[in-house]
Amino acid sequence: MSSTITSMSTKLASDLRDLLGDEIVADDPNSIAAHSGDKWFATHPPDLVVFARSTEDVSKLLHFASREKVPVTARGGGFGYVGGCVPALFA
Repeated sequence: MSSTITSMSTKLASDLRDLLGDEIVADDPNSIAAHSGDKWFATHPPDLVVFARSTEDVSKLLHFASREKVPVTARGGGFGYVGGCVPALFA
């Protein structure tokens, strides 16, 4: 990962921690790896993971993401076979 992307991810994590709290924003390697795909073959690591606790958390996150133009990939249990929860942009 380039230093510019790393810096942007660090700022994003910091901004979301300020908004939502430290305990629900994760950017550690284990959380990133665990949320990089589902049972399909495609994987792509997210910049970070938010473990929303309420609809209010989701609302705050989505308002922030919309304002800052940050893509969000929703994830349920991660047991699908179609890659819907893989956080990747396809051109």
